[in-house]
Amino acid sequence: MGIIKKVVIITIATTLFTTPLTGCSKGKESLEKLEPTNSKSQNQQEGTKDSDSKTSSKKEETTLPGEDISAVIGESVVYKDEISIRLDKVHRVGAEKDGDKGYYAFVFTIENNSQENLGMTVISNFTLHENGKELKGAFTSSRAVTAALREIKDISPFADSVMAGTTLTGYAYAEAPLDFTEMKISIYPEKGVTGDTITFTFTSEDISPL
Repeated sequence: MGIIKKVVIITIATTLFTTPLTGCSKGKESLEKLEPTNSKSQNQQEGTKDSDSKTSSKKEETTLPGEDISAVIGESVVYKDEISIRLDKVHRVGAEKDGDKGYYAFVFTIENNSQENLGMTVISNFTLHENGKELKGAFTSSRAVTAALREIKDISPFADSVMAGTTLTGYAYAEAPLDFTEMKISIYPEKGVTGDTITFTFTSEDISPL
């Protein structure tokens, strides 16, 4: 009888001792199962961020598609049957002292027969190229605008809009090389809506006196 009691006590003790260990083991397994899930979720989030960053970068690099219409000084170009644009004259309004830069004014007449106002500013709607290379910063030159405002009194630079149903003569100012053979000035009639441009080609012989 004493032997049986000893066996029962040993069995109960063994059971009590092993049960917590089993529980710990299961808890550890549960944690191990959760860890890969969290790691995967984090990787997915990082992957999504990378993807969003790349998409954003692509959007910034993307330019609107469009066509380019070629013209020369004095030629009126009708755009979408509603907007007529003509480069009337190119003036040299000044030059850099002991330098190779000149300051120019490009006089345009724009007739807006559409139902919408046409946004038109010097900095936003024009680009200038010499020998196929864009002259970046040409229209942000403070020296060019100062020279143009000093020399041209009867008209103003483009600074806002060409109102619907009106005709406006204004000018764009720029800094560019004095010694050039050929340049091209492009105007975006609907900047931000399309990438369409109208490009006027001129040479140094086309410069008009003030």
